[in-house]
Amino acid sequence: MNDLVISEETVWQGSVFHVRRQRVRSRDGKHFFRELIHREDGVAIVPILPDGRVLMIREYAAGAARELIFIPGGQTTARTEHERQREAQRELREETGYRANRLTKLWQTFEAPSIVDRRLHVYLGQDLVADPLQLDDDEKLEVVPMSLADAIIAVSAPDGSSASLTGALLLAKQHLDRSF
Repeated sequence: MNDLVISEETVWQGSVFHVRRQRVRSRDGKHFFRELIHREDGVAIVPILPDGRVLMIREYAAGAARELIFIPGGQTTARTEHERQREAQRELREETGYRANRLTKLWQTFEAPSIVDRRLHVYLGQDLVADPLQLDDDEKLEVVPMSLADAIIAVSAPDGSSASLTGALLLAKQHLDRSF
């Protein structure tokens, strides 16, 4: 039996996420409050160039107060797999200038499920072709091609990007290793 949410209210609303306060009854009957961050789901793509390098993104991360390495991706309101793939392609085109002719779903995961309800849907992009879109006005980034091994080292180092990104790159490597 799960905890039961008795009531819920939005206590803060921003442009990217909002915070909800829940009154909860636990399995043992005790009541308590819990805060939960709601953020739209995300899509991300591991884009592999024909020579095997991955296109990584370097951009400023406010939570780390410095630039970090990421894979292309962004927020989505898509609810179907087809819509999520279309959104992943759009993010790839905006952030790298490429479209993937072959797109494979690698996984989906909660990023921080104890406090955030966001799922991240991760894809492997292969057979890339140039097909750029305009970058969003609020995004300042640099495309950094690197070997998959170097990308894994960069994001999994202490103070690297995120555990979900490390997982995405490791799953991409596993998928590619099986393909050969």
